[in-house]
Amino acid sequence: MKKDNTKALSMWNGWFRGKRGVPIYDAWLDDYSEELESHRQEKMLDLGCGMGADTFYLLERGYDVLSVDYSMEGLRSMIDHIPSCRATYLDMNEPFPLEDESFGVIVADISLHYFDAETTRSIMREIKRILKSGGVLLARVSSMNDTDYGAGSGRQLEPRFFDHGGYAQRYFTEEDVQTFFGMIGNVEFRETAMTRKEPFYSRPKMLYQIKTIKK
Repeated sequence: MKKDNTKALSMWNGWFRGKRGVPIYDAWLDDYSEELESHRQEKMLDLGCGMGADTFYLLERGYDVLSVDYSMEGLRSMIDHIPSCRATYLDMNEPFPLEDESFGVIVADISLHYFDAETTRSIMREIKRILKSGGVLLARVSSMNDTDYGAGSGRQLEPRFFDHGGYAQRYFTEEDVQTFFGMIGNVEFRETAMTRKEPFYSRPKMLYQIKTIKK
């Protein structure tokens, strides 16, 4: 059944509409330079790209990237400020319109923690389907220690998944990381603080930084 995400989409479009400019990235992907280089000859996917911060990072280093998001305002902003990008619409609530085993690397930065458990499992299955054998998913998701950005507050819809009014967000534990990302393959992760201040974060955001290699 298609989920009604009208309110969340309206919120994201409003945020992106008010945050025009060249996207600002932090250097988290530097930790995975060897993994990126080992897949240089393969296509990469920026899943839930928003305004394109990670797309900008990857294109600056010469990688072949397809960028997808369900906010047209985010995509418009990225296209305006990164003319060389390739971008298209994708709603993670639906089956991905992408071919099996078509990407060597998928980057999903702060984009996989907005879904209920059933949808999150569906997304993990789709990521596994479109990743090549031996391909890598690089992701960051909110931690249950991310109290400055809503962990433990709002109306709890299911364990560690909270309604914040215009949108809902999941906050992961170590067990959650293993459970969900382990559906794809072998998982390595650590908790870290993101200090990128634009476009939304005025204080450090607590995240799990995750590498998953498809079995």
